[in-house]
Amino acid sequence: MRPEVWQTVHRLFLYCDPESGQSIAPVVRLVRCALPHAEITLWLAGDAPAEVWRVPNILIASMAALAYPNLIENLQRGEFDAAILFTAPGRSPYAMAYLCFLAGISVRVGQSQEFGGGVLTHCVKPPIEPVSAAEYQRYLLQALGFAVPSLSEERTEPPQRSGEVLLFDRSTLAI
Repeated sequence: MRPEVWQTVHRLFLYCDPESGQSIAPVVRLVRCALPHAEITLWLAGDAPAEVWRVPNILIASMAALAYPNLIENLQRGEFDAAILFTAPGRSPYAMAYLCFLAGISVRVGQSQEFGGGVLTHCVKPPIEPVSAAEYQRYLLQALGFAVPSLSEERTEPPQRSGEVLLFDRSTLAI
């Protein structure tokens, strides 16, 4: 996927499954830096690690909203241009990709060894060699054309920006 395609994304949906939650903060920082003008909504399927809360200008929504019968309508109201689905190695992105498809999100990307038809518009084959969860997520971003520094080069503190993090819980979810 060409990097310039990402510059046309104004509203981005990021999904993180429970097994990926602890490695998502550095990845979210990379996406935030690459797309400074995009409105990013991060839906977590598990608890948010503390460092995610320090990433500025990110809307964090609880995945408890998946229990809602109107999840597809909530995703539609988000008017997302694209979705990046972060799953743990060996986990399928296709269930969430299908919900994004039904919601009309036109660009849906994730990593999978499996064939899932057109549910993912861009399916990245995972690395052949076993890697850490953090490297697995970084591999996806790199395959999508994002600039991804090596782990040793990456800053440990999030970039300084003004902004705030908003949390929507089950009772207030209205993207």
